[in-house]
Amino acid sequence: MSKNSSSGDKSTIGINNEFDAELTYHNNVDQNIITITEDKLELILRDKIKEREAKESWNKPLGIFVSLMVTQFTTDKFKDFLFIPAIYAEVSVNLAILASFIWLLISFIKLWKYRHASIKNIIKAIKSPDKEIDVNVGFFKKFKKLLLEQK
Repeated sequence: MSKNSSSGDKSTIGINNEFDAELTYHNNVDQNIITITEDKLELILRDKIKEREAKESWNKPLGIFVSLMVTQFTTDKFKDFLFIPAIYAEVSVNLAILASFIWLLISFIKLWKYRHASIKNIIKAIKSPDKEIDVNVGFFKKFKKLLLEQK
């Protein structure tokens, strides 16, 4: 039979002499156990999920911006529709283009800011013993604001 080795030793299996093959076994059963409180884990995951969402949120404003630009470039002139004059329709499309472009820029800034967000960084943050409570999250933000108002 074969033998297991953690150092990657070569051994043969003796099923049949014709089918004897050289096999290399690698054992990768090292385990790390992380102990963490539920509230600390919740805070870390809340922060990291926001980072991941911010990193992946650029596609929505890009799609809206591109579709509005196609609308603007393919329309020779806007026409009156219902009780809306053509000039208002054109201005509203231009304002929507401007708003989606600003949204797209903000999304690209967030993408650049959180470009290093990854699963490894989440695990690193969970393992970190000196993670403090972020005062800008939910209840703590309101509590901090309340304390500052009382001073």
